[in-house]
Amino acid sequence: MSAYVVEPETIGRIVVGLARSQEYITEELRELGYSMDKEFAKVLHEMNVAAVCQRYSQDSPGMYDFEYVGCFATKIQVIKSLTCYLYQCLEGDVPGRPLYKALKKIRDQLCYEYVANTPEYDKAVWG
Repeated sequence: MSAYVVEPETIGRIVVGLARSQEYITEELRELGYSMDKEFAKVLHEMNVAAVCQRYSQDSPGMYDFEYVGCFATKIQVIKSLTCYLYQCLEGDVPGRPLYKALKKIRDQLCYEYVANTPEYDKAVWG
């Protein structure tokens, strides 16, 4: 498996998208002490860099600059950006971190929320 540091726009879509989401979705992040702001974007970047540096021992955190870019995105784009981000963080100890676990749970909640609001879901048989 390979890993890379995602673009600032990817993190920006995640942060802006989560800030626009239902409050219950980001409740766990708030409990961990995070707000949907530039500082949270920096934390996401640092976690991604940690995963990449654990994958590639020749890399170091100082190699990766970050400047927050807040980006609007559709719900589907937020889900896909978050999925990409989580995949790029699958190295070393990062998947065991509380923030990673919370983001994975949020991604799953966003997917369910999106699907549950489609006409096809409404028409599906219960049971």
